[in-house]
Amino acid sequence: MKTLFTLLFVSVLQFGLAQDKPTTLTFKEFGWTISIPPGYKKMQTEQQDMLLAYEKDPSHNIQSYWEDFDESKDGNYVEALRSAKKDLTEMVNQQLPGSGTTTESEETISGKKFAIFTSKVTLDATYSLSTVTFARVFGKKALSINITFSDESEGKKLIEAFRQSIFK
Repeated sequence: MKTLFTLLFVSVLQFGLAQDKPTTLTFKEFGWTISIPPGYKKMQTEQQDMLLAYEKDPSHNIQSYWEDFDESKDGNYVEALRSAKKDLTEMVNQQLPGSGTTTESEETISGKKFAIFTSKVTLDATYSLSTVTFARVFGKKALSINITFSDESEGKKLIEAFRQSIFK
């Protein structure tokens, strides 16, 4: 009986500790390694262009997509993304006047320069939803990482996880 109790205790302890570990993912085509914070579960998706999709709940997630993009033929990726973000913000503001904003910046992460678009939709005094998009082109493939959150502390956790990424 003592052995059964010990095995059960060790199994519960290992399961509990496993829940506190980040999920580390590597994408060789981009030389990218990221650790997803504990508490985020893999989302079910059939999208072939999606590299990763993890969520804590519907208002807190990180998703990454790639697409073929040859800037010599398709134009500047950041400009195309800027235009799409502008159109999206205008559409939101048509539906809910004054509720949507998008800002742009850039940041170097693990030696790679990323364009950053921060979009926010404020529904009322108690709820807003933000999406931070990190984007850049690697050769002839564009990569975008979208972090969506309503709770600032969860957003900071996911943004920091991306900032700690390693690109080779």
